[in-house]
Parts: sequence; C-alpha cells; structure tokens
Amino acid sequence: MTKISPTISHYVKQVSGRIKQSEYPLTNMDTSKLEGIQYGIPLFEGVKMSDVAFVTKRLETLNLFRGCKWGCKHCLKDALAPKKGRESILFEDLKRFVYGFKELNERLGFDVLNGNKYLNIIDDSNPIDMPIRGLRGFHSVADAMKLIYDKLKIPTLFVTSGWAERGTSEYKYSTDAVKKIVNMVKKNPDSVEEVQVSINPFLETRNYQYRMAQTLMTFLDLFKIDKARIIFRHAEDGNAGYDREAAQELYEEIYNDLKKLTDSKLEDFPQLKPEVVTEFDKSHLIEPSGRGRRFFPFERNMKLQKELIQDSLDWGTMNVEEQREVLLNNSLKCIDIDGTVYTTKPSNAEFVASPIELTIPTDIKLNYVNKEKPNPIFSDIEV
Repeated sequence: MTKISPTISHYVKQVSGRIKQSEYPLTNMDTSKLEGIQYGIPLFEGVKMSDVAFVTKRLETLNLFRGCKWGCKHCLKDALAPKKGRESILFEDLKRFVYGFKELNERLGFDVLNGNKYLNIIDDSNPIDMPIRGLRGFHSVADAMKLIYDKLKIPTLFVTSGWAERGTSEYKYSTDAVKKIVNMVKKNPDSVEEVQVSINPFLETRNYQYRMAQTLMTFLDLFKIDKARIIFRHAEDGNAGYDREAAQELYEEIYNDLKKLTDSKLEDFPQLKPEVVTEFDKSHLIEPSGRGRRFFPFERNMKLQKELIQDSLDWGTMNVEEQREVLLNNSLKCIDIDGTVYTTKPSNAEFVASPIELTIPTDIKLNYVNKEKPNPIFSDIEV
C-alpha cells in the first residue's frame, strides 16, 4: 500500500464528512493540498490533481468504442467508419481507468466520482458491432460494463441500433454479448442505467424492420422491468421518407414483425405499442447538426452557422481561467479511447428539441497504454 504523506493525510482528515459525501467532492476541496496523492497510480501519471478533479465533475462518457460503420443519414455526430485497429479502447486501458479511480478512492477514503449517476460508453458508435481489443485477445462489451459497475459502482448507459444479420462474422459476437448484458441486468438491475434501442428511418440497410424486431425481442426481459426503452427519431414534416409519417409506418412494420417473432405475446409490453412509441413528442425531432443538416432548409442552416460562429467568437474573448471555469461547471466531460479528455457544452444556437452541443478539447490526457489517435471527435464548429 502506498504511503500517503502526513501533510496530505492531515488535510484529508480536516475535510468535513459533508464535503466528502457531496456531489463531485474533489471540486469542493483544495486540490493543491492533495497534489501527490495520485502518485504511483499509472492512470494519473503526469496528471495534476486539479485536472483529476475537473474530469470527475459531470463525467458523462467513457468511450469504449469509436466510429460507426452504419452511416445513418441523419447522424448528429457525423460518425465516420472506425479506423482499422483503433475501433475500441484497449481493454488494459479500461482496467487502468477503473482500478486507477478505485485506488484513488481508497487512498482518500471517499468516492471521488460521487454525483455521476451513470457512464455513457459511446459517443459515435454502435457498441455491439465488435469486441473490445486487448493485448492478449478480445473482450465482450458486457464484461467491460460489468467491470465498471463492480469496481466503481457506476451503472453504464447502453445505446444500440441493432446488430448485423445472421451469417455475418459479427452476428455471433453481438448476440452473445447482448445475452450477457440481459442476464447481467436481470441479476442486478442497478448495474445498467438503461438499454436504449434507436429506431429511425435514416438507417437504410437490408431487412431493417426484421433486424430491429429481433433487437426488441432480445431486450423484452429488460422492457418488462423498465430497464429498456426506444429512442424514436424522425425529421420535421416535409422531408418525404424521413418525417413522422414515414417513421410511424416503419415502426408499425417492426411491431408486426415483433408480433410474429413472439406469437403475438406482447400484452405485457404496452410501452411497445405503435400508438405509444410514435405519438408525437418534440424529443423525436432531429437537430440541424452533423449530417442532420441535410434535412433542414438552407436558410435555417445558415442562421445556425452564424449563431455557432458567434459562439466561437464569444469563447475566444475569454481568458484561459474563465474558459476552464465555464467548462468545469457547464460541460460534460468525456474520455476518448486514447485517454484524451474532451468536453461538450450546449451552444447558444437555436435548437429544435435539445441544445446543439459544441465539442471543446482540453489539454488533459489520462495515461493510457494506447497512444494512437482515433477519428477526431465531431463538432459543428471548432472552438
């Protein structure tokens, strides 16, 4: 066990229990008096405690994968196909992350991640397409989710647009991983925040309706215990083939296939009925972000661009300290598969249903084994 310096130990003892148990406790403490407590933990080599504290406040995404092969026409993240060999986090880096924070918690005597309700495991990927690579083989995404919960007691958020068809090389991996996720959640519902199934008319692939019906059937046990839900998306009216009417028709076909797969045994799942899923809600509308801009008129996109440019100009008027304060309190923190820390914050631009986010990099980098950069993270404008 690493010996903590008497000065740091004395300061930690003086901090009240109320602060130690508060949300994002490190941000309520004087991190200069904690500097050194992270020494010897591989994850934090070269990382200051003030930067560790920054990462722990509203930590939203721990990327386990990067890039997406499906090419949805509306993708708000403008997701590119994964770079070969850089599709996932290195499993050893996931272990380094998990055990790094676990050891820091043990040294301090409290949970530095307290206040973070869950961890999203992707930014621009479908996490069921491939396994996680490791130095000595491959690992299931289900194993990664279990590791995060077992060691840090933080549930993960799982979002999928389904998986490949039977007969493909990915099919067996995907279905096996999903079965493990379902069994894990059934045994311990707290281990996963939610499983979200994305259904929309923008993904054009063979047998899409049947594929999504299979996906819903696989997760029926989680729908039954309110641990799964559908994310239903469409463009505004006027976008023929992609608007609410097209999305409604698509889901009705998916539901009919689901009834066939289950012999119509869906009475216990009223939340899956077409009239429930497709009932209009503002949150169903996509934003003019990324590839989604193609579904908005030129004038609307130009107005958005001017607003984003103004955001960038306003950001440039702040000094470094002001920028960091804004990001600390008003951004979500995300970690890329090479350990790079970036943030997302709402822009001031007009939006349809939810704010358009700006991606803002930081100079913080956790000490991962893998140093190779994946695809750049998308932002509608550089700031």
